[in-house]
Amino acid sequence: MAKGYIDRVVFCYQEKVIAEHKRIWEKERVALKPEHYLPLLTSRPGALDHGKPFTEWRLPDCFQVLRRRMETVWEGSRGIQEYIQVLQLLRTRSLPELSRAVEKTLRVGGCTRDVVAQYLYGDEGRRTGEISPGRPGAFTVCPSRFP
Repeated sequence: MAKGYIDRVVFCYQEKVIAEHKRIWEKERVALKPEHYLPLLTSRPGALDHGKPFTEWRLPDCFQVLRRRMETVWEGSRGIQEYIQVLQLLRTRSLPELSRAVEKTLRVGGCTRDVVAQYLYGDEGRRTGEISPGRPGAFTVCPSRFP
């Protein structure tokens, strides 16, 4: 159900607010929040570069560095898939929190989602299952050719 107010639009499901957006009064203008489309990336990774919600998404520079590193280290599409898994962490954590975790990962030469998650969740992640050290490539660091 959508509820329209003078200053915002609220979307609810079973009486629970699932999204709230500032109301846009300009004709034919659309505001897309990339965070709402993150689940789509798992099945359609090409949307990250070509999908309308992501084309104007400006992430901190550390994300681009991490993406390049992952695409260089992992063969085929594995690098972009690993990067998308990092972006999926935005579903439960804020951009500033994830940015700090990505920066720490880059400093130690990490190049997997699990290294980022380790810095993001710490010991809490092990208790909640957010970090899966049994996964292939878990806690792998990149070759030393990356500063």
